[in-house]
Amino acid sequence: MIIRQTTKEFLAESLKELSAAKPIDKITIKEIVQNCGFTSKTFYNHFQDKYDLIAWIYSTAAEKISIQKLKFVNQIYKKLRLVNCGANFFIIFLEKILEVKIMKKVVIISGHPDLKISCANKTILDEISKLCPEVEIRKLDELYPDYNFDVKAEQAALEKADIIIFQYPMHWYGTPGILKLYIDKIMEHGWAYGSKGNALAGKSFIASITVGAPEDAYTANGAMGHTVEEFTYPVNNFVALCKMNFKKLFYICGAMYVPGVTTDEQKNALIDKCKKQAAEIVDCLKNL
Repeated sequence: MIIRQTTKEFLAESLKELSAAKPIDKITIKEIVQNCGFTSKTFYNHFQDKYDLIAWIYSTAAEKISIQKLKFVNQIYKKLRLVNCGANFFIIFLEKILEVKIMKKVVIISGHPDLKISCANKTILDEISKLCPEVEIRKLDELYPDYNFDVKAEQAALEKADIIIFQYPMHWYGTPGILKLYIDKIMEHGWAYGSKGNALAGKSFIASITVGAPEDAYTANGAMGHTVEEFTYPVNNFVALCKMNFKKLFYICGAMYVPGVTTDEQKNALIDKCKKQAAEIVDCLKNL
């Protein structure tokens, strides 16, 4: 049985072929029709403009997609990120026609000094990766065991992100040394802050922390004398200085794990708490 392509399908294939080598906003109607042997008049008999054609392509594809829908949309979104003109409007349109919320670009900076011996932080990262595999996780202890950061590579990763997450255990009421050094080295004046430092401006920021002591220790009258929120004020201020928006603080108290001391029951309970926090983080990401 011979299946003949319609005019719309020929135009769609032409646009797909051209978009493989050129950003969508740079492709003209003239190029689309010349690539498939039609005229501009034929094009406008079927579509108002190229975005009308794109909408038809995706809506047609969406009708055939069920389980693969989310993966499809995320693939399209990655391509649309290369388009500067009208991309945001079109992403909103895609969300409506496909009835799917498109995940923004998320980068997690893992500040644990040695994830090989971690229970809580490793569980949170693994669970986020499982629930949301498109999230990029940069594990500082694995990337830079000598603490010699590739400043440009880290800055490039942050620049691409819409949402930045710091995942770390609280050390001496602050960030671990490797994460503090990361902030010192990567957040350069003129890039991250200062009158001309706007690379991170407008990005959303989330902090996810694990704390060893129990929750009742982190009160005005508790052993620590302050809340977990109060101990994160330096991070809040760093985020504000870089013109980012601090969206949410997630934390788990009682996240102490000592091999040979912590019982299996205690470890399993901690893992469950960490998986719950990871799920809450992913839910938060979907609503940003």
